[in-house]
Amino acid sequence: MSDHPNLEKLDPSVRDIVREVFRDRANGAPDNISKAGCLALAMQGHEAWNAWREAFPVEHVVTNSLLNLTAPKNHADFSHLEITQPIFCYFQFGDHASFENSISLGLEAVFENCSFGENCTFRNAVFNGSAVFLGSRFGGYTSFYGVIFQNSAKFDDCQFDSLDFRAGEKLSDSFDLKTISFDNVIFRKDVNFSNRKFKGKTSFGHSNLRLEAYLNSDSTTFAVPPIFDGCEFYDNTSFEDAVFPKPIGSAQHSNAYRKLKKTFASQSNQKEEQRFFRLEMAEEAAMATGFEQYLYGRYKAFSDYGFSVVKPIWLLFWTFFAFLFIYGVASLSNCKPDYCQFNSAWIEFTLVQALPLPGLDKLSESLRDMLFYRTGAWSVAVTAMVILHKSLSLLALFLIGLGLRNLFKLK
Repeated sequence: MSDHPNLEKLDPSVRDIVREVFRDRANGAPDNISKAGCLALAMQGHEAWNAWREAFPVEHVVTNSLLNLTAPKNHADFSHLEITQPIFCYFQFGDHASFENSISLGLEAVFENCSFGENCTFRNAVFNGSAVFLGSRFGGYTSFYGVIFQNSAKFDDCQFDSLDFRAGEKLSDSFDLKTISFDNVIFRKDVNFSNRKFKGKTSFGHSNLRLEAYLNSDSTTFAVPPIFDGCEFYDNTSFEDAVFPKPIGSAQHSNAYRKLKKTFASQSNQKEEQRFFRLEMAEEAAMATGFEQYLYGRYKAFSDYGFSVVKPIWLLFWTFFAFLFIYGVASLSNCKPDYCQFNSAWIEFTLVQALPLPGLDKLSESLRDMLFYRTGAWSVAVTAMVILHKSLSLLALFLIGLGLRNLFKLK
């Protein structure tokens, strides 16, 4: 093999290693590496690989000028290979890295802190041992379509653009996702997990198990609501602390949350069901207009869409004191010109309206006679205030009951 001029750009510490790999014609050339060459160079470690990758980046060769079609050249191609030592820590793979239909034969496949460019694929790959992708970065479209994990998989601290994690058509039920973690992962665009079966503990949140993740206080972030159509979740699946996009009034987003809500409802996972109901309601509220939008806003403010008990209790509490002040001011109209005495009936009257129970009407009427005029503008104003006070109190009591019902899953 004649030396390529770009080999001289490499650091002397790795130049001879790279040159030796490409002395074997089966490994291709530095600017046109073969599958065998990818495997042989990867065996030399990340320093040699990354130095070669920087000096010989992926090229895009035009295959059809009329249709503007291109094909990658000199990309990392490990497709259809049996990889006996899949250790790729700190590798910079570049665009179009392919592990399609590859088989990892090691006890653990490690891709920790790797960098992948656009259009990376692990389509239909098989991981016989654990798969570790901690801290890796994936740019552009990434496909794990039909990948089989026979053991655990860890994607903590990864970053993805568009991710396809769907189950393959021929994926066996016995070879689907067992223990898998997406803690602290950032999904910058769409992500699709359709038809996957999560057979072990699954987490899409914040991991406190790893010190650096805890110190960073990062959570799994979805820029777009994830798609989990047809999925089956393990009982311990959690989206605790996951961050979802702000509501934009999208029917598609609302539908994605609704499907997740129904899935968790069918599994009696109340906590996650409630999480996605709130997200669905937020999207519905963003789509609403006019008075309907106002009602959605009050529903959230007063009860967090019917799931908070504390908020309606505060509503009842502050309503009581607000009307206590209003009735107090109104009762001054009944004072004598030169004398006004404190009357405890003012507080009793407020309490009766705050708890509008049957059988208290006569007491309310007698207290009213002691405090207010029965005719004139003040009487009309007091009547209007009483109606408003009772309506708000009934609303607060209803929302407290609704919150308790949802909290304890009562029928």
